[in-house]
Amino acid sequence: MKTYEAMFLLDSGHASAHWGERVDEIKGILQRHGAEIIRLTKWDDRRLAYPIRHYKRGTYVLCYYRAPRETNVRVERDVQLSDNVLRVLIIRREKMTEEQMMLRKVPSGDADIIGRIPEPVAAPKDAAADKADAPSAVAKDAAKADAPSAAPKNENKAGPAAAPEADNSKNAVKGDVAGGTETT
Repeated sequence: MKTYEAMFLLDSGHASAHWGERVDEIKGILQRHGAEIIRLTKWDDRRLAYPIRHYKRGTYVLCYYRAPRETNVRVERDVQLSDNVLRVLIIRREKMTEEQMMLRKVPSGDADIIGRIPEPVAAPKDAAADKADAPSAVAKDAAKADAPSAAPKNENKAGPAAAPEADNSKNAVKGDVAGGTETT
């Protein structure tokens, strides 16, 4: 079974008035075809770029689920037959872990996560221990002062007037000799 991300587009008026029913409908469509829902949350309510079925506003619902590949065709068919779900976009999410799916922020700020929540991940290493292991800025500066400079010293004491001449070979015409007038 592969992991998928689906974005459902619902009519904004029906979604706000009957949110529980719309969520149950989406869950029903997915579970009817053997999908295991990882996360289902309201993404945002936005004005549509163009009317879809005469609706100018829509509510987006983000869903992560795990299912066999042939399930997506059936889910898209059920969405087309549904009066409440306007559109769906399904993409495969191979490299996204369940933890990343659960932690992904949504523009609406809603925390109405539906589905199973993964086990907590081990806590990261203590930040104080990291600082103790790292060399201090003072020690780094002292090391720089003790190290010999790698920059070459300017041994030309004649000053800027004795700077080497620019290479004009880019400007030479084919057959010209640099500094001469010979042509072929």
